[in-house]
Amino acid sequence: EWDEGTDLYYATDYRYVDKQSRHQLQIQDTLWKNAVLNVDFSYQNVDDKRDISLVNAGDGSIIDGDSLVKLYSTKTLYAKATLTKPLSNALLAGAGVEMERTKGYIAAVDGSYQTNPIDTPVHNISGFLWLQWQLHPRISVRPGVRISGNGLSKAQPTLLLSSQYRLDDRNALWLDVERVQRFPNQRELYTYLETDLSLLQGNTKLKPETGDAVMLGWQGQLAQREGIRLSLNVQSAYRKLKNRIAIAAGELVAPPQEPYIYANVNSYKSWQNMVSSRLQYGELDAEMAVSVTGLKGNDNLDLEKFDRYLYHAEANATVKYAISGGWWGRVNYRFVGRQPFYTYETNTVTYASVRVYNRAPAYHLLDINVGKSFFNKHLEASIGIRDATNVKTISYAATDGKDHYTGDLRTLYIGYGRGGYLRLGYNF
Repeated sequence: EWDEGTDLYYATDYRYVDKQSRHQLQIQDTLWKNAVLNVDFSYQNVDDKRDISLVNAGDGSIIDGDSLVKLYSTKTLYAKATLTKPLSNALLAGAGVEMERTKGYIAAVDGSYQTNPIDTPVHNISGFLWLQWQLHPRISVRPGVRISGNGLSKAQPTLLLSSQYRLDDRNALWLDVERVQRFPNQRELYTYLETDLSLLQGNTKLKPETGDAVMLGWQGQLAQREGIRLSLNVQSAYRKLKNRIAIAAGELVAPPQEPYIYANVNSYKSWQNMVSSRLQYGELDAEMAVSVTGLKGNDNLDLEKFDRYLYHAEANATVKYAISGGWWGRVNYRFVGRQPFYTYETNTVTYASVRVYNRAPAYHLLDINVGKSFFNKHLEASIGIRDATNVKTISYAATDGKDHYTGDLRTLYIGYGRGGYLRLGYNF
């Protein structure tokens, strides 16, 4: 008599726990001589954990596994206070302060790479002032200034000039000219990722990204009768940024470990043209937007390496229909066209720098949701399908059909693919 061995079939089991909590408080009050005070306060906590285990495929029992590992976590505290006051029939003034405090944590699964958890808070604070002047019943202008800082970089002033010309009661033209800036975030300041071959570090000496933006648009009501409301917006926006924050090669210290660091590198231009519309008819509410975006420059290349803009198209649509009895249905659709990308590599024969034109395939995303409201819309239950088209990753490829170095081509990770959800929410 003997024991016969049993074949053991095993599988890898991935378990994810995503916890989110959000708290919002808004206060509005009218003060002395029609001055209006608005206060916004919010707190958000997001926590992601993952467990990778080896399990018996027959009964699901764990053969080898770790407890849940915290991969990513952020705690964000945000507050904003704004005071607006009419100075005359034609002049309105506003002033305020805005503050954000973010504390994050990033770790890695054992065996992939080593990290230092980010547990250092980043503060952003700014003060702003604006005036809205009604020059004419049809013409208004709104200049403004904002001074911002994060405690690491020198405080920077930014300027904005917004103007509007009303053609009639339904149509208006608007123009915005803005000096823009973006301070580095927590990942760019404090990241530390290490492998046997490479090292990536954050940089607390980063300067803000700065640039200029111009936006021109028209907005109008095409129909507003018999329960139908149809609006249309057409806009064109141009932006140029310098001191962009991107990953760049660092100083080599310990070969063969290649060092990388977040740095202020490259200039960048973008030009976006967009048409959007909204239709409301009875229980139907539909929004659609189509845009064509041109880019000069990316994380790896300065705009001087581009002889032309590289264009791609996108489209978004949301259709919501309210059914009797508190039921509703919603469909969200997004299309992203073939996105182009330049890379440079060295010819192995002539050692000349060769530019390669790459493109990613177009993809479609579709979400479908059905829900019902209870107790005067305080309680809501919904069920839905996310990413019905099952898109997971998008990879660039050279258009000449030849093999090339692809180190600069980052795969786009859309998500985990098709999935379903059941949600129960309560609004106080």
